[in-house]
Amino acid sequence: MIKEQATSVLKAIKLHCRSNCCCDDMDHWKTCENSDCQLHPFRMGKNPFRKKRTMTDEQRQATADRLKKARDARTQTPTT
Repeated sequence: MIKEQATSVLKAIKLHCRSNCCCDDMDHWKTCENSDCQLHPFRMGKNPFRKKRTMTDEQRQATADRLKKARDARTQTPTT
């Protein structure tokens, strides 16, 4: 039995698949064909139904500007 503790829902699903369905076989859970299981699509630790985010050029530029500002602010703060 796996003694790990899950830190997220997807990791808990992955642990469930590894310990309950695959009997701790580290390779079997990757190739599991039990598609009757409700958790089967999530067994790899990712949500396959999550839509990829698309950004416009303006949104991408605004995000880049915020990131640059945050990086600059972090490097400008004096350390003690």
